[in-house]
Amino acid sequence: LENRKLIDSLNELKTKSQTIKDKLTESHKLQISLDSQRDVYRPVAQVGSKLFFTLLDLSRINPMYRYSLPMFLDLFKKTLAAKELGHAPPEERTRALGPLLQRLVFGSVSRSLFKRD
Repeated sequence: LENRKLIDSLNELKTKSQTIKDKLTESHKLQISLDSQRDVYRPVAQVGSKLFFTLLDLSRINPMYRYSLPMFLDLFKKTLAAKELGHAPPEERTRALGPLLQRLVFGSVSRSLFKRD
């Protein structure tokens, strides 16, 4: 009890330790929240992934069928910016985004396909 400086230092460390513990708890809660928000869009990401890799496989049919990632990303961004889904709840919006992306990709790709293929 005579070393006041040591006691003050220990009390300060205890306070900092509690602050760090509180921030870690808050960070963990935030991570859980972000994970749940990200999972809402997982079905759209799966549809987009399947479509993109299908487009890449079209070059096996004919070497002229080469589609770039920037072209696909433009279509994906148009899908996300669709005004008709702007005010829909997130679950309904993500359910509608997959078919909308499919229609946009189909419309874009079908114009470039040869009749014989």
